[in-house]
Amino acid sequence: MVTRVQLPARWAGRLLLVGAVAFWWSVVVAPRLISLVRPDWVHPHDLPLWANPDSELSIANSVSAAALATTALLALGNTAASRRRRGGWIAFLGWTVLGLMTAGLAVEEIVDLKLWLVPIADDLGYPSLWPLVLTPVVVPFLVVMGVFVRRSLRARAVRVPIVLGLFAWLFGLAHEMGHPFFLSGRASPIGILLEETLEFCGTLLIGYGAAMALHGSMDRDRPVFGGRWRIPLVASAAAVVALGGLVVLLVFRAPIIDLRQGHALHVSLPDQWSLVQEMRMPATPIGQIGIQVSLGRPFDGRSRSVGWRLIRGSESGEVLREGRMKAVAISSLSETTIDIVPPLDEPEGERVSLQIVADVGPPATNDQFWHGLEIRAVKGVKFPGGRLWINGVPSWPDQSLEFVAYSAPEPTWTKLQAVWRTFTTHWKWAVLGVSFAGALTLIGFVPMVLVAAALPTRLTPP
Repeated sequence: MVTRVQLPARWAGRLLLVGAVAFWWSVVVAPRLISLVRPDWVHPHDLPLWANPDSELSIANSVSAAALATTALLALGNTAASRRRRGGWIAFLGWTVLGLMTAGLAVEEIVDLKLWLVPIADDLGYPSLWPLVLTPVVVPFLVVMGVFVRRSLRARAVRVPIVLGLFAWLFGLAHEMGHPFFLSGRASPIGILLEETLEFCGTLLIGYGAAMALHGSMDRDRPVFGGRWRIPLVASAAAVVALGGLVVLLVFRAPIIDLRQGHALHVSLPDQWSLVQEMRMPATPIGQIGIQVSLGRPFDGRSRSVGWRLIRGSESGEVLREGRMKAVAISSLSETTIDIVPPLDEPEGERVSLQIVADVGPPATNDQFWHGLEIRAVKGVKFPGGRLWINGVPSWPDQSLEFVAYSAPEPTWTKLQAVWRTFTTHWKWAVLGVSFAGALTLIGFVPMVLVAAALPTRLTPP
């Protein structure tokens, strides 16, 4: 029987759950996925910082911390309830450890424990593997959770959400450790998004399981998520496969020329200076070029338009494509994409040149630190036919301008071949494909199943 106190509390819990799901997936997940797939619709630089889950003290970060704190309170509430119900020392220990770990993660969201762990990992010679520093904490936690789940959580309605939540946490930790090895450039933000969202998914699932246990739903025959998990799971998997296929066919641009290797240097171009990079035309049409540029004075708040050209042969050849791109005044180089419309379809092996003209104007004041247009260059890359020229003068014959040329967006046979070559050139692409598909399926499944479970009880199947 539901008391007068339990009914408002139940509805408050449902509203908080639905509100957290609606905020995170509509404000954090959706805009960032769209900006990664179609930056011409929503550019990553235009996304609000307060919705960045990786930004300390942002609203998204605060919502994540609040969800962790709430889950910690629910787990610790079960600690007290287990003593009252005489659930045994395993249940008492399990709920206590789960509550303390979740509370610690809530604190980490605010104080950013990474700032202390990265230097430790750096001293060990592996700064990118800083999560391994937590091994003495994570391994005993998983051992305790394994015994706790097996011995104390007999009700599926409690056990399944908590197990899924712990899996989401570990999955997110694996994504965070894998970022430096698998992702770079525009792909890095999606790794951060998946890691933060997997952590948030795990928090909501564990919080839901803890709430069910605290409510007294320890009946083994009680349906998991109110019996509403099969359709959301199938729908999420189907959406990932269908949308992922459409992205590959219509949006994804396979990298066909990648000169990002070796030791990086910076090239600074004053106003009206030009930089030319020669290269050989690949077999696949070039539909987009990514190049890292920025203005040399990041804190004057300016942005400028920079001219670019694709030329047949050398610098004095026929102009095949031309346009302008935006150089933004930021503190570090950012990758700017140049869309080639229509895609450049020169014969394979033909010599072509990419020219960048620093049309950035003079400095706003007589500032001796103004350096014009900053472009990333790479030393030691020997691309067939490549040669870097600055203002018509050969510069550093053994260097190439750092950029990536992508295939055309149309689902042509040559593009499909380029996509296939991309995903068969290295084992990491298979790992990325599986991990991304699994993460996105879970990220799609969790909000659907939690919202369905939060619906009124009278709509729940018996």
